[in-house]
Amino acid sequence: MESTTTLVNPESHITRLVFSKDSTLNANLLENGQIRYKLSTTGRNAQHTRILDAITGTELALIQRRIFKRDKIVFNAHQGGRRDVVKEHKLDDGFTVQMISTEAGDFYWKMHPIHRLALFSVSDPIHPVVYRESVSEPKFSFALVVKREYESIINYVIPTFVKLEEQMKSLARS
Repeated sequence: MESTTTLVNPESHITRLVFSKDSTLNANLLENGQIRYKLSTTGRNAQHTRILDAITGTELALIQRRIFKRDKIVFNAHQGGRRDVVKEHKLDDGFTVQMISTEAGDFYWKMHPIHRLALFSVSDPIHPVVYRESVSEPKFSFALVVKREYESIINYVIPTFVKLEEQMKSLARS
């Protein structure tokens, strides 16, 4: 009996967006060493972060950080100009998560013991579809790892991740 084994490189099933520095402020996201997205932060206290597609020049979203109100994400007109797609939600296990609704379904960001922050589909609370990963190059940076079948929601993933990552860093500094 003959058998054949097909080896599949697990890297081919993911997109890895590496931050150009250990920050979500004024950074570039690199895909295969090329700038794919640009994060441009302005304002007195880093109040505004614009997320641009470096290839098309299209603005994906604007994150507005506010002192006395909740931070807000305004998506571009392509996504219906939606605001605040992130909603707090309590899971059955008692964990509070950040829920996002997209055309591809509902997902939630959750703190994760291995990945720090991970996005799960409501239909699969075990395996993250997007997660944060530490990388050694650029030095002390991190990456956003997206399973290829979820690339269609990347325009929601990047802004919500940036907002939540910055909130987590802010809490750690307090």
